[in-house]
Amino acid sequence: MNQIQNIGQIRYSAPEILKRTPGFKYNNKCEVYSFGILLWEISEEKTPYENLDDLLEITNLVLNKYREPFSENNQMPDEFKNLALDAVNHVPEFRPKFTTMLEILSNCLESIERSPHTPSFNYMTHDESAKKPKKHEMIDLITKIRDLLDKVDKITQAAEHNKRICKVFKYRVYVVYLAILDLKVHGDDKEYFNENNHQCLQNLVAVITKIEEFVADISQMTTLLKSNYNQPKNIEKIFKELCKGFDNCIIGVNSSEFNTTIKNKIHPEEEAEALKADQDELNNVSL
Repeated sequence: MNQIQNIGQIRYSAPEILKRTPGFKYNNKCEVYSFGILLWEISEEKTPYENLDDLLEITNLVLNKYREPFSENNQMPDEFKNLALDAVNHVPEFRPKFTTMLEILSNCLESIERSPHTPSFNYMTHDESAKKPKKHEMIDLITKIRDLLDKVDKITQAAEHNKRICKVFKYRVYVVYLAILDLKVHGDDKEYFNENNHQCLQNLVAVITKIEEFVADISQMTTLLKSNYNQPKNIEKIFKELCKGFDNCIIGVNSSEFNTTIKNKIHPEEEAEALKADQDELNNVSL
């Protein structure tokens, strides 16, 4: 009986619980993870890891960042699925707040319950309709940013060199991802779904993709030797260009609250200090 109960708990347990790190304290991020697993279970109508009945096997899968995927024929909105995936992020800090989750779920429920035959009175000309980005296109861009955040995070964790620079960019991507989610939840459709913001997010994805490539190149000795970044001045040049490109994308978004949120969380002075510290270390390394 205890074995069955333990397996049931393991299926919903966050990796930080399964890891059993000394001094770890249970917190609401663990609850968010369990809720994310529950969302997957509700949408798939299956028990998570239902084909496994071994405690150790399930634990190892979760600790190695495996999560049950959504099936191809899953009919839940992309917003629902993205929310569930965010909730079970391996990094607790990247999991959403419960308040954010409830608002997104409320929006999903409204979209599911809304009758397809309900007439729409928001008339637009054909040209206006063609210019307005589709909702799924915006969601796809948000998903790309989340995926890039995961990649940058993995690179940062494995970094041998320029660790501070990697952390700077990881934090930037993290901040903008949360700000975009907040804008999406609290902003109305006219503020959020417009051509300008769609273009800004497209540009931002392009910049973050370059950031991911940059941190991958400067974080390991082997890539440093093969790239043009074996001189601190070259790293500084690209670092500043990427930061400028990132900032320009943010400024372009039509939301003063969005811009203010990011501006208050990104501190160029601290970033400059991180850059200098990594440059000093690199000068002391014989490349």
